[in-house]
Amino acid sequence: MVAGLHPCHRAGMPPPRRHLTSANTASATALAVAHAGSGAAVAAGLAPGSVRSAQIANGQVKTRDLAAKAVTGAKVAPDTLTGADVRESTLNLPPASRVHSGNAAAGVTTLLSSGPAVEVATVDAVAPARGFLVVTADASLAGGSAGAFVYTGLYDGSRLLANNLWSPGGPGGTDWVAQSSTVTVPVAAGQHRLRLTLSPSSGSAKVYLQQLTALFVPAGAAGAPPAAD
Repeated sequence: MVAGLHPCHRAGMPPPRRHLTSANTASATALAVAHAGSGAAVAAGLAPGSVRSAQIANGQVKTRDLAAKAVTGAKVAPDTLTGADVRESTLNLPPASRVHSGNAAAGVTTLLSSGPAVEVATVDAVAPARGFLVVTADASLAGGSAGAFVYTGLYDGSRLLANNLWSPGGPGGTDWVAQSSTVTVPVAAGQHRLRLTLSPSSGSAKVYLQQLTALFVPAGAAGAPPAAD
C-alpha cells in the first residue's frame, strides 16, 4: 500500500466529490455578515417598523438622513426657530409705532381773549390696537399783552387730554417765542381726531407755525408706559 493515497486511488477508482450542504451555506453566510460589521448584521434581521428610539445612538441621526421638508411645526420645540427659519406672515406681532402729524393753514392767526378758544391745529391719528398716543403740540407765539399768557387745550375729539399755560412774546408782534408741550395718553384701537386750541388770558396774541404730532406706541412695546393697576 502506498502511504498517503486515498483508498480509492489505491484501488484505481476516482475519489468521491464533496457536496455543499445547507449547513455549509448558512455557516458561510453568517461568517460573511459578521465580517461585514454590526450594521450589516442588524440590517439583515430587521423587520419593517421595528427600529425604536432605543436602537438609535444619541446624536447619530444627521441632516442627510432626513427627507426634504420632513420636519413640520409640530416637531419643533417652541421658541427655537429664528431668522430665515420663520415665516413672518404667520407671526402675531404687536402693531409697529406710527407717527401722525398735522399742520394748520399757513400764516399767522390772531387770538382774542374776548372770543372763544381757537382751534389752530388738528391731526387724525389711527391706533391699530390698544396702546398709547404720545402727542406733542408746537407753536410760536407773539403779540401778547404784558403779563398775559395763552391757555392751551389738547383734545381727542371732545375729550380733554391736557391743558397748559404758554407765554407769548412781547406786544410788538416780532418777538416770537416757541412753545411745546407733550402728553402721553392711553387710547383704544381706532381713529382719534386730536385738536389744539389756544386762547389768551387777556388782550390778544398771535400764533404761527402751530403743529400737532402723534406717535402711536403699542401696549407692551419697549418704551410704552406700564399698564395701570
